[in-house]
Amino acid sequence: GDSCDVFTCLNGCSGHGSCRSDLARCVCSAWYTGADCGTALCPSDCSGNGICENGVCLCDNLHTGHDCSILRCPRDCSGRGVCLPSGSCSCQTGYYGDGCEIM
Repeated sequence: GDSCDVFTCLNGCSGHGSCRSDLARCVCSAWYTGADCGTALCPSDCSGNGICENGVCLCDNLHTGHDCSILRCPRDCSGRGVCLPSGSCSCQTGYYGDGCEIM
């Protein structure tokens, strides 16, 4: 404060935490971090398969899902099959290939 006897938190904890004068810092709400609680966290830290940007996972080319934990299938099975948890396609009858791209 003006007389330096009252502690105020950086950016008012960005609206994502509580200012603890006894600790002289912000205590962030779940899913936020940083000195001012201004950085959004991502679920499971994107499982190590992507980058976190503003609380949203941007998955690498081999993974998908809100936390990048699901293996992406080749060509997403071309709309002609089901992507299995192993990352391989189970193609519809009459289609084959890694991504069910061949008829």
